[in-house]
Amino acid sequence: MRVLKSIMLAGAMLLATPVFFSSCEEDATNLKYKMEVTVVNDFTKVVEAINNGALKNEQAINQLKQAIDQMNADQKTKMQAIIAAINAVNNTLDTKLAVIEAAIKAQTLSMDSKMELLKGVIEAQSASLELKLGAIETAMNEQTLALEAKMDLIHDIIGDQTAALELKIGAIEAAIKAQTLSMEAKMDLIHDIIAAQTSALELKLAAIETAMKEESIALADKLALVEQAIKDQTTNFDTKMELLTTAITSMPDYSAKLAAIETAISNVPDYATQLAAIKAVMNGINTTLTDKLALLEGINDAITDNAAKLAAIKAVIDALPDYSTAFASIKTEIANLLQAVKDGTTSTETALAAIAAKIEEMKAAGGVSGGGTTGGGTGTEKIVPKDFVDLGLPSGLLWAKCNIGAATENETGGYFSWGETAPKTKFGYGKYKFWNGSTFTKYNWSDNLMELQPEDDAATVILGPWCHTPTKAEWEELIEKCTWEATKVTMPGTTEPVVAYWKVTGPNGNHIILPSTGYYWDDGLHFSWSFYNSSTLKEVDTVCSLGWDHSGVTEELGVSYDHPTIARGSRKAGYVIRAVCSTK
Repeated sequence: MRVLKSIMLAGAMLLATPVFFSSCEEDATNLKYKMEVTVVNDFTKVVEAINNGALKNEQAINQLKQAIDQMNADQKTKMQAIIAAINAVNNTLDTKLAVIEAAIKAQTLSMDSKMELLKGVIEAQSASLELKLGAIETAMNEQTLALEAKMDLIHDIIGDQTAALELKIGAIEAAIKAQTLSMEAKMDLIHDIIAAQTSALELKLAAIETAMKEESIALADKLALVEQAIKDQTTNFDTKMELLTTAITSMPDYSAKLAAIETAISNVPDYATQLAAIKAVMNGINTTLTDKLALLEGINDAITDNAAKLAAIKAVIDALPDYSTAFASIKTEIANLLQAVKDGTTSTETALAAIAAKIEEMKAAGGVSGGGTTGGGTGTEKIVPKDFVDLGLPSGLLWAKCNIGAATENETGGYFSWGETAPKTKFGYGKYKFWNGSTFTKYNWSDNLMELQPEDDAATVILGPWCHTPTKAEWEELIEKCTWEATKVTMPGTTEPVVAYWKVTGPNGNHIILPSTGYYWDDGLHFSWSFYNSSTLKEVDTVCSLGWDHSGVTEELGVSYDHPTIARGSRKAGYVIRAVCSTK
């Protein structure tokens, strides 16, 4: 019996003390496996804690980093555990991003392992766009990663012919916004994208737009990009004009816009090209009143030949819309001064001095101050734009005849994500202005903003400070106080007629037309529903939109959506905008 106990004790000591296995290679392998399983399980427990909400933010990342560094395992085993956590279907996006950040911060992982991990996530077809963009942003902001490694990662993404455009644009934005990257590296990146013949136009436009909007980039550097775009011999004229228009419309304030226009005009070789450039910017779909007035003032300052200057001013005046009676009157006065020079009754110098004063009057009437932000100025008088209809509503609100970006009342116009001020055709969280890969950066749970601010309201930015996107309450007034009459048509692929447009007649008998527009989702344009944006959020991630169901069968709580009503919309989706103007 004593012998049996001794044998059992010896066996227990062998199991408990790893050094006893040194003479047995097979047993040593088994022990190593058990130790690796233990440390991997510790890592897994931290991942589970994050999923369950027990660990959050920096605490979660630090715990994960510690678990990785404490693994008594080789690089391969560690990477297998990390990759398994990232690929796990049940792990949340926040958890996966925390794992990636912890891995990048880990001291026991080599730089090669970290870069292979990032590239694997970015190239994986099964990984979501949000995860990829989050991984890129994490890499750009990590101080322990070398600048060369970061820039190689970005260039690899941009040069990858199979990578989605949204991913490339997101990578550019992450690099430009990263505080850990030098300004020289950022500017070299933008220069390379603009000059590269292999870069898609959309990518070049996104790159210059991101640069112009980035507050950390100095105005001098932004103007250098504009100059490069204009002078580049390998870029055709149409592309240059799109780059210029995007640069001007993306500049943060009037002074910056004016400087960009003057830089561009000064670097155009001849007057014919200058005039073509001016017309291209004037006709740009995203060009606001502020941009157009900056263009007018820029001509006055940048063109040195007086005859050419007068001709360019006339081209802009002729193309400017009549925003109001007061605005139209100033336009007429400038036109009369130009004619007086032509008739010989006024000298060029006298006319130009008077025109400069009239431009200031026009800026004041349009609510644009010399150093103010787009849509944020206040004019000397309240003016009401043309092409708005008084429906006789109790609020006194005027409704635009057309959607923003439409030339006629039956056209759909441009499609906008909620809070963005420029139309687009590509939508999704990866393309959304206020999404950083894991959360909303504005109008979120922290700032408690539930109504669009003027700088984020497309109607205000594009049409002027007197206009805005309708609130939920203003849409409700239109629904309740007006008569709605549908005109239906049979569309290809449908057996029953669907709504082509609504005629909305106000209490005073005046009317507007609201055409069916469909909506943009991640994978393109859909026509099962039509949506119009409001300026009001229902919840942080949803919008109170005007909408109707073309099938006429959707019901919720007994309410049929074949008639326009306030429906739940998505911030990231593409909806049209019908502007309103208050008279009170």
